[in-house]
Amino acid sequence: MIYQIGNMSLNCIREVFRCDADNVGICQDINASSDTYYTLVTIKDHGIAKEIIESYEKEGKKFLATAPHPDGFLILFPYNSERRLSQFYIGTRFSSEECEKICVNLIMECMRADIPYPLLYLILDQDQIDLGKDCSINFGYGLDFSAYDTTIGERDCANKCAQIVYDIIEPKAQSKAMSYELMKRKVPKKVYRHFSEIYHDVKITTEAEAKPGILKRAKAFLSRNIGRFFKILLILCGVLAVIVLLMLLTQLIVGDISFFRLFRNPFKEIGTESMLQ
Repeated sequence: MIYQIGNMSLNCIREVFRCDADNVGICQDINASSDTYYTLVTIKDHGIAKEIIESYEKEGKKFLATAPHPDGFLILFPYNSERRLSQFYIGTRFSSEECEKICVNLIMECMRADIPYPLLYLILDQDQIDLGKDCSINFGYGLDFSAYDTTIGERDCANKCAQIVYDIIEPKAQSKAMSYELMKRKVPKKVYRHFSEIYHDVKITTEAEAKPGILKRAKAFLSRNIGRFFKILLILCGVLAVIVLLMLLTQLIVGDISFFRLFRNPFKEIGTESMLQ
């Protein structure tokens, strides 16, 4: 079936699912030269469609495209390869560093996603989180919009994200004891208000655990600056060699080195009389 949205003629190549509130399919623009895919959502419930539009307008955000349709209201979203985090993340197969990277990327994606919080909550709640092979995070839009709630805010999304992050780091509890124990106390109480607070608990505590001791930092400093120290040593050796050469020349020419006079007792002789007599 072909759906017309603006200048785009979208051919639905695969249906994701159907429910009472909406239909979701993967489409391509038959007029485009590229093979770009889109997620096309047909909202069948006009009340839900109105709530979604009002949420976007309230936060000053925009859809890729929208259009009325006899079957409902069409909304076009981006499409990313479906590689669900819940299916591809196996904690025992990932290193602690990869685990931390996934958590941080998820939090950052939540913060920079240009979508209203009610929609973000559905994405987090309905397992529409895709994990890239490089540990990157993308969001999918194959959603059941019947649960769309305009009262959802950042706090609700932050606590939902915190629960997912906690589930990710749980297999690494021993190696990430500090962040794990901190979130273990906070997640059940739903105390997170902003995504930045989750980022702090994951990133900052991990950096504190990984901070090397004084000896390791000293070795690392020496390792980074060994070339500079060697150059300074060569310069000092050159200066010392010049000083020694000048002292030898002075000895040969005048039979005395004035520098050594500094170490003599100037009160041993006064005029022609010796003080030692």
